[in-house]
Amino acid sequence: MAREFADEHQDLADDYYDVADVVALTDEIARDIAAFGGSHAQLVLAIRDGADSTAKRLEEAEARLKELANLRDHFRLHYPQASMPALPAALEFIDEPRRNWKALPIEGLTTDDDVEEARKSLPGYRMLRGEEAPNGKA
Repeated sequence: MAREFADEHQDLADDYYDVADVVALTDEIARDIAAFGGSHAQLVLAIRDGADSTAKRLEEAEARLKELANLRDHFRLHYPQASMPALPAALEFIDEPRRNWKALPIEGLTTDDDVEEARKSLPGYRMLRGEEAPNGKA
């Protein structure tokens, strides 16, 4: 009887930790999707502006995309019954068994509003607009 009780509690504890892992991975995937979206928008911005940082932005976006794909693979392998956060339609290729990697930037993934937000996040943007003094004070 005591052994059955201990086994039952161990099973409940294992289930608890599995659920916690799924929740943590789900949150991490959602953050990675958003982070890739930001990197992609910065890449599109660099291309539109003809910036010297285009190659750097491309490397960053590719790295984030691979991280996202690897994390989703890990999730699928260890928690096959759990559902993952949905991907934007333009990124669904990373869940295919035989990935056909799309060249970056991916058409239809980044809106003009996303690009404008990326522009606003650039260092010096507020200063150029006169919203911030060079010493960081407005």
